[in-house]
Amino acid sequence: MNIPLLNLLPTQEKQALLNKIANEKAIHFIILITFLFILFLLFLFGLKLSLKENKNIILKQIKAIESNSFITKIKNNENKITTFNKILNKISTINLNSSILIEHLYQLASITPEGIVFESLSISDKKVNLTGLAKSRQILKDFKTLIEKNLAAKDKEIMFPLSNFEAPEDINFSISYFFD
Repeated sequence: MNIPLLNLLPTQEKQALLNKIANEKAIHFIILITFLFILFLLFLFGLKLSLKENKNIILKQIKAIESNSFITKIKNNENKITTFNKILNKISTINLNSSILIEHLYQLASITPEGIVFESLSISDKKVNLTGLAKSRQILKDFKTLIEKNLAAKDKEIMFPLSNFEAPEDINFSISYFFD
């Protein structure tokens, strides 16, 4: 219930009372603003601490990423090493094959009679293609026989065209055979 109050105070005191109430309200307002300002400062301080903590977390994550990039570099190097090892295996296979080829070429050179001159020689997949010049039919026939006995695979046929025997001397020939 609100009971109306009669103010019977003189005007000066009335004015002084109103000034006192206004001053108290201003003080309350200033206290409230100060309190809100302090809360705002506490909020900013908490935010700063939170950001600092987030910064530390982010720095840790960056270090983890950098270490992961280190791991990535290691994996890339492992891949390069694996590729290099595969290449080395191929090279060693080539060396093994080349030693077989060298041995075969040595045998071919050792059985080649006088009067046979090679113009071209190609070897692929254990197939030899020879072209050249023979002094006579007999030398060419003897050479074919030596290849059959010493170099050619026993289960494969030697390709020796009849055109090799068209001329009696200075015969251009071609021979193809497989070897083991």
